[in-house]
Amino acid sequence: MLNTTNTAYAYKHGTLVHVSTVVSGLSCGCYCSKCNNPVIAKKGQIREHHFAHKSGTECAGAAETVLHLLSKEIFSELKSISIPAYDYKRTKSFPNRKSVVHEEKLANGGNVTIEAVEIEKHLGNFKPDIVIISNGKKLIVEIAVTHKVGKIN
Repeated sequence: MLNTTNTAYAYKHGTLVHVSTVVSGLSCGCYCSKCNNPVIAKKGQIREHHFAHKSGTECAGAAETVLHLLSKEIFSELKSISIPAYDYKRTKSFPNRKSVVHEEKLANGGNVTIEAVEIEKHLGNFKPDIVIISNGKKLIVEIAVTHKVGKIN
């Protein structure tokens, strides 16, 4: 099960850092990626090294926030991505028991060159995590850890 409080990453001077790169304890100068409260670098010999909130400042969802941040960072550095083929099929049935089938190949699949990556940009009434631009087309990517994208109110 995903521990939503402790994580191996935190912010230091505005940059996401791994617990292995900082000194132990509160003196590491790191902050939670979700709530921005100070965190303690715990680097003992029994448990896996991790950042933990000070007592009384814990927040839920820090690990999910880090997964989102790391995923966006990885996508920003990619030069290409492999996508699957996508065939669209929809059947519309009518009261007279007749139906119409619409089929269309929307993507051939394969390796796609990435021209640009946009992070957290609004597209109409929603904001996907990542938009990959290739050949003038937009590929929308949502990093789903515990929930999928919802509409913006």
